[in-house]
Amino acid sequence: MVTYFENELILAEAKARQGGIADGLPHLNNVRAWLNSGGQLNDNHNGGSFNYAAFDSSDFSSGGIENADGVDAKTAFLREVIEERYVSGFGMHMPFNDARRLRKSDSAYSVPFFLLMDQLVRTRKNAICCYRIKL
Repeated sequence: MVTYFENELILAEAKARQGGIADGLPHLNNVRAWLNSGGQLNDNHNGGSFNYAAFDSSDFSSGGIENADGVDAKTAFLREVIEERYVSGFGMHMPFNDARRLRKSDSAYSVPFFLLMDQLVRTRKNAICCYRIKL
């Protein structure tokens, strides 16, 4: 199943990659308007007061609110779309798929995604070791 916001974010990314920010921006703003309405996520969000202001193209220009590091405006826009996919898709397959899809070809847009397996294994080994000592 593909959700409304996932479709809109796919369209935002695809249209920006094919054309420019002006092509993808309406789709990103559709997601923000949907979130502003509570997003129908569950009854707790209905009728709430939210503040997801619409972006305009200047937000992605050098020095804009979404481009503090001065990268190309299209790069800043795509980075915001991928970040929104990462946040909105929490608990779904979307962030994992993006991490796989973008890690080599488009590393400028990838979101930080770390698996702490080594730390987890060490922690579990220590816990098992300590547990055995207490017996």
